[in-house]
Amino acid sequence: MPENCLMRGLGNKKRKNMLRVDYNEYHFSVKEIIRYALEGFLLVCIFSYFFYRSIWAVVFLNPFIYFYIKDKRKKLCIKQKEELSLQFKETLNFVNSGMQAGYSIENAFTEAYRDMMQYYGNESVMVKELFIIKTGLRNNEELEKLIEDFGNRSGIEDVCDFAGILVIGKQSGGNLERIFYNSISVIEEKMTVKQDIQLLIASKKLESDIMCIIPFFIILYVDFTSRGYFDVLYTTTAGRILMTICLIIYLTAVLFARRITEIEV
Repeated sequence: MPENCLMRGLGNKKRKNMLRVDYNEYHFSVKEIIRYALEGFLLVCIFSYFFYRSIWAVVFLNPFIYFYIKDKRKKLCIKQKEELSLQFKETLNFVNSGMQAGYSIENAFTEAYRDMMQYYGNESVMVKELFIIKTGLRNNEELEKLIEDFGNRSGIEDVCDFAGILVIGKQSGGNLERIFYNSISVIEEKMTVKQDIQLLIASKKLESDIMCIIPFFIILYVDFTSRGYFDVLYTTTAGRILMTICLIIYLTAVLFARRITEIEV
């Protein structure tokens, strides 16, 4: 597959700069902004009905949409990094195979670009990074500097550690094949531990999500079986104040539950 399928018609340096991405931030597409804004508005409508039963509450709770979109951005950023970390491990496996076949480490990365292209396609985040590395090597840039730049932009500890190991290995004239083998082993062990932890807390996350929606079903059930039972909460000042306190407690509990199940490895 020709390399210009990524950025056809541009010079190498310009293409490389255009493809550089800061993975510590996530940039929404227009479609995503519309989607998550609508999702946030739907949640605002749900909260307005269950906690206030007033159309004016929609206006009062509108700022919640901003925080919902901000939270989505954070989740998508984490998901993007997880995907990049997984593909980086696969890249190291391809590079290690190339070095065992007799390629230099620079040529092994070039070959890994072709292999990753076949497996993940040209829209893969790691394929785009390998394209930057390949282009940089063609422009006589040092591989360790390119990996270090990638590590700084990705914020992934494994990439940063690998860049440091690569620098030390080249400066000391160490056995790069052995260094690669050890690096891949450490990365795979860390990812295995992380997957085990995620598996253990997956059920707890599901329980947390279920507990977050159960109160709404309870309110619907009581409201359906006992008409007017909750009217005092929506028609009096004291009731509205109490429901506002309940909303704050509910959102605090949701955030607290999420913090408990968020574990970084």
